[in-house]
Amino acid sequence: MSLDPRARQRVQTVAVRATFSKDATNADLLAQFERSSVGKIAATTIQHYSASLKNAILYFRNVDGTEVPARRWTKEMVWDYIHFIESNYCRFFQTANFFGDPTAKCKQKVWIGLKPAALATQSDCSGCTLFEPSFLDHRLNALNRFFKFLTRLGVIESNFVRDIVSEHREDQPEPGHHEKRRNPSVEEMRLLVNGTAHPRNRAFYACSAKWWFRPNEMLLLDRYTSFTEDTSLVTIPDVKGPTDKRKGNRTSVVDAELKPILTAYFIWWEATVKRDAEGKPTTSALWLTEYGNPILNRNDACKLRADFYETFFYKDCERLGLMRPGDREDSLKRWTAHCQRHFGEKLLMMHNVPDTWAKHFRGDAVQDARKHYFVPTPQQVREKYLELVPMIGFKPVPEVPRLA
Repeated sequence: MSLDPRARQRVQTVAVRATFSKDATNADLLAQFERSSVGKIAATTIQHYSASLKNAILYFRNVDGTEVPARRWTKEMVWDYIHFIESNYCRFFQTANFFGDPTAKCKQKVWIGLKPAALATQSDCSGCTLFEPSFLDHRLNALNRFFKFLTRLGVIESNFVRDIVSEHREDQPEPGHHEKRRNPSVEEMRLLVNGTAHPRNRAFYACSAKWWFRPNEMLLLDRYTSFTEDTSLVTIPDVKGPTDKRKGNRTSVVDAELKPILTAYFIWWEATVKRDAEGKPTTSALWLTEYGNPILNRNDACKLRADFYETFFYKDCERLGLMRPGDREDSLKRWTAHCQRHFGEKLLMMHNVPDTWAKHFRGDAVQDARKHYFVPTPQQVREKYLELVPMIGFKPVPEVPRLA
């Protein structure tokens, strides 16, 4: 005979799971969802999810125009919404709502500039032959997270959107894998670095080409604490948060061809950094503006500054012929900070770097038991990096006139 589980009770337990009124409006539920997501999801992702959910709330209306509470949405209703988006939402149609009624622009330039969104959909979009369905992943992810949240609150009994996500993926298999960004060649990377005279831009291009850090990881670096005393190793600060995608090694190497470029930038940094009345730097951030302030987005640390690519990449690439007019609008032609990581992946593969070490150099997680038996130290990472990763051909000084 089995032991009665209640016979093992030691203390009195009380249910404490958070609950929410089942009569709450969709706006109340969405606001609560946004608040509960802070710190778990990047701020920009919360904004995107919120926009997608507001769109869905506007779609689910009764005949009299009143909204249908989310607790009454059914699987069939959500599927109807998904099919509506697939059939009518063009991925080239972008809305903006600065003041008053929303306006829209077309990335295919069916019309130029902004136009009232309602007018554009009727006069230009209804019979457009350039229509391409909008991507649905972010909308499905938003609905899935929202309904998971409602389930936890007890507003609904189960999250049927999770089934919709899996069924949609079965019905719409991903096309063959292809690169989503430009992947520069070694010759192009060499031209960008050697052809740039500005110490900061040159150092940023060279470092990101050798370290393969993400843009936000590059901007986290500190002039002093991120480097070892001999400047042979660099480490990303261990600042955990919703934007920290790094799952593995946070250390990279300053090798022989990077050392003089970084040294020149440190000289520029010391001469440029903003200082207080006592002459002490007011910041220790590694990457500075021309005015000596950190290159950070003060409004949202998760996003790059609006002028980031005017400062880095675009102008230098266009000056060197690495980008042409119109390339800024094409993800496979424009050169961004993310391309440096793609370049690193190609560089490692083409030089037969073992997959495990390639993952360590990129900071990716090792998805097997090896990480439980051996985690390389920074010095061991440096030793293998110098052994396996090839030189790219960066010159100690730029090969251009000083004013370039």
